[in-house]
Amino acid sequence: MTTTTGTRVWKLSLPAPTIHVPHRKTGQPKPPGGWPNKPAAGWLTMNGDKGSWRAKHRLTTEWRNLATTAAMTARLPRGDVQRARFDVALRFARGGRRDPINWHPTCKAVIDALTSGTKKHPGWGFLPDDAPRFLHCEDCPHIRIGTRLPVVPLGPLGVLELTITDLSDGNDA
Repeated sequence: MTTTTGTRVWKLSLPAPTIHVPHRKTGQPKPPGGWPNKPAAGWLTMNGDKGSWRAKHRLTTEWRNLATTAAMTARLPRGDVQRARFDVALRFARGGRRDPINWHPTCKAVIDALTSGTKKHPGWGFLPDDAPRFLHCEDCPHIRIGTRLPVVPLGPLGVLELTITDLSDGNDA
């Protein structure tokens, strides 16, 4: 006879913040009134972000705020989880070939917001830290590309879906 323990699982859905980037074509003169802005999803990627450190910091802060708000809405417990597994599904409104590991900086900002944090950047307090001893494995978070989002006017251009599994009881799933 096997006993079944109730594993606690939480699901958080974070819409990617929308940023506006100028639409520039090389070799074209600047149009009167400046370059038009086109909306883009504000992801942090490892593909050589050529933006300024201010823009990266602004996006990191925005992702941290989104994660804290989602944790508050989902009523994520504080302080009673000692080990967890994070599975991330990234969903985009536009198609294309994507490498999941490139979005690790976005996932890192979200998980940092769920830990206790630091004095300067306090976190939610779900986990004490994001060190490997508190996570499922050294490759955590497990990132994959999910199904495509429908293109909806004024809808999100991307969504990060985070599934958190409590492993405090010692069962590594």
